[in-house]
Amino acid sequence: MNLTDKRVLLIVPAFYGYEKLICEGLEKLGAKVTYLENKAFRNDPITRDTKWYLTFLCKKKTYIKNELIQHSRDEFDICFFINLFSFHPELIENLKNRNPNIFTVLYLWDNVKNYRWQQFFKYFNRVYSFDPVDSRMLGFDYLPNFYLPYGPGIDIKANKFDLSFVGSLQVHRLRILNELMPKLKDQNKTFFFHLYLHPNYNKLKFNRYVHAVLKFLPSQFKGYKHLYSLISRKNIHELVYHDPLTIGESIQSLAHSSCVLDLPFPSQTGSTQRMIQALALQKKVITTNSAVTAESFYNPDYIKVVSEEGIDVDWDWVIRKNEVALNINHLLLDNWLTRILTH
Repeated sequence: MNLTDKRVLLIVPAFYGYEKLICEGLEKLGAKVTYLENKAFRNDPITRDTKWYLTFLCKKKTYIKNELIQHSRDEFDICFFINLFSFHPELIENLKNRNPNIFTVLYLWDNVKNYRWQQFFKYFNRVYSFDPVDSRMLGFDYLPNFYLPYGPGIDIKANKFDLSFVGSLQVHRLRILNELMPKLKDQNKTFFFHLYLHPNYNKLKFNRYVHAVLKFLPSQFKGYKHLYSLISRKNIHELVYHDPLTIGESIQSLAHSSCVLDLPFPSQTGSTQRMIQALALQKKVITTNSAVTAESFYNPDYIKVVSEEGIDVDWDWVIRKNEVALNINHLLLDNWLTRILTH
């Protein structure tokens, strides 16, 4: 089955504009797309307990009813979910009643253990995951994340930076980059580090009321105080930004780097989009994800695994020219979508 003239209901989180690019990718393949946001209500106290959440917290329940369920009686050939932040079985049940031959597919670009989604997997004809461990344990189809084509305006050989990292602010990332930065300066290495601090960063914990209470608990306050000062913009940090890079700017930072640093969540085993995009650009990647050594695309000439503790860059490895190009074309967005949505 190809995607020409297929009616696709696309329910994807709004994530730095990737949802728009996925929609455009489907339309490029000939599909007729209806996009709905798979909205994440991350700051609610019981966001991971979906049953209670839908029963008692009307904000999410109302959104699903008003924005998603109303489309469930329309005609579609494919329903494509990425993650299940906003989901209710009624949506799939109505779609299947209206469209008996509809193909329902789910792609997970987050780890299952962080959410209570297992009860909903049965509503999909096929489930894919970016994580090899989740795929193996739960019987999913394993498929790493996609990468985006880069335009003619990006010169992948114009290396302005010896090392780069672009990602959201996480405590372990800030610590690692803080430790690494003076080493790079001493070595006269150029670098580009950009940690984006989202305005909704853990509002349950980092708000003025919790801050007021923790003032009286100095033994537990030191690390919290530093983060709160960044979140509230009372202090600034040269690596922390309150505005995200565009997708184009992010890809450009990778393209203009000799080497890309990859710092996923400590428990994550799936490869980040950052790594996939960097490899597609034929860049070397230093990562703290040891699980990457089991990937089909793993090549020690391109990927070096290191510990989070005291990262020292092997510059001889970075500057060593690779004679053989890495081929991961199957993860180019068009090919990735075709793989997932055709059966």
